[in-house]
Amino acid sequence: MIADELLVTGGSHGSTIAVDLDRLGQLATQLDGVCFGLAEAVGLAARTGAAVALATATALDPIGAAQVAALAAVSFAVAASCATDGELLAIALREAVLGYRAADELGRATRPVGRALIALPAAAMTATQELRAVAARRESPGLAAARVYASDPALAALAEDVIGPVPLTSSVLGQLYRPGRARVQPIGAPTITGSPPRGTADLLRGLARRDQATTGGGIDIRTVAKGGRITGAIIDLPGTKDWGLPGGLDPNVADLGSNLRLLGGRPNTYQQGVLEAVRQSGLPLGTPIMLVGHSQGGMVAARSAASLTHAGYPVSHVMTAGAPIGQIGIPASTRLLALEAVNDPIPELDAMDNVSRPNVITARFDQLDRATLTRHPLARHDLRESYLPGAELVDRSDNADLRDWMRSAAPFLGGDQLHVQAFQIDRRP
Repeated sequence: MIADELLVTGGSHGSTIAVDLDRLGQLATQLDGVCFGLAEAVGLAARTGAAVALATATALDPIGAAQVAALAAVSFAVAASCATDGELLAIALREAVLGYRAADELGRATRPVGRALIALPAAAMTATQELRAVAARRESPGLAAARVYASDPALAALAEDVIGPVPLTSSVLGQLYRPGRARVQPIGAPTITGSPPRGTADLLRGLARRDQATTGGGIDIRTVAKGGRITGAIIDLPGTKDWGLPGGLDPNVADLGSNLRLLGGRPNTYQQGVLEAVRQSGLPLGTPIMLVGHSQGGMVAARSAASLTHAGYPVSHVMTAGAPIGQIGIPASTRLLALEAVNDPIPELDAMDNVSRPNVITARFDQLDRATLTRHPLARHDLRESYLPGAELVDRSDNADLRDWMRSAAPFLGGDQLHVQAFQIDRRP
């Protein structure tokens, strides 16, 4: 992939063929009902036809009676055939649903094995070379691990596949961290700024400001207004700030424990705090919401779409940057744009590609040069160095799905006033 090139998947204009298995099963059930009704109609028509033929014969018109009977026989045969074919089609649809589900499960089960077999030789060679170089430089263990990890993203995929199914592993490890409960407090007084965001790069710039200002658990709720009327609210969710080991109750919700619980699909304090912050913000029920998150914040954004919508705050849009969200179900009413840098290992931590649906779009890019990567081994995951330039590329793109997403996000990307409230989410017993 070269500079200024985007790979976009999903969306309503993409070429990906998606099968909604639930709807396919519903169609089979509906077809059953139609066939049953048609069979009932055939029986009724047969009885009616016999009565007509008898009445005609009684009227001393045997020729007419024969014609009526023949016509009825043909009609009954056609109807009966249609009912039979419809029932066979319903059976075929059910078999197709079972086949699709079985293929999906088989793919999920065997994909890690295939990836491991493909990645193992190159990953082992790269790791050996990097470890020798690290030993020669006598670097700290943390920086050494970062260099090895960044040198070949296949190492990340290989580690995931060796460890086992990511959601299960994460769920188990997440139990080692005490979840606690969320305490939410406002940070300072609300502020009013001038220009609301105009594109995806502006959205990430706002997130970057909050990310830089917090050591963990700080979020912004940016309310967009036009002519004094609220058109939508943007919630900024920064990523991980604390990589502490289990033990005790960590007050920082942006920690490794939240990552593990999010990957494992378990309740987490960060997500609970977001809902409480929205309630404290005074946003009117029904206000459209866009969630913007980087890394861990992207996982919180994707998982909060359903819970906030259920609570009366409809999440119409989500934008994630460098977040593993392939395992997360996105409501059909939410339009998600996932930004992923090529060879950023973090979006791969869930060991699953993002779904390709009309309401889920993934844009992949590579905007970093070798000099930057040498200076900053994990720059591919960096919000400012990697994802902000990628968002600028998205803003310049003429891709139809990206243009549709931007147009649909007009309530958040327009207006004449921006009202910002900051909140601190902490973990308490």
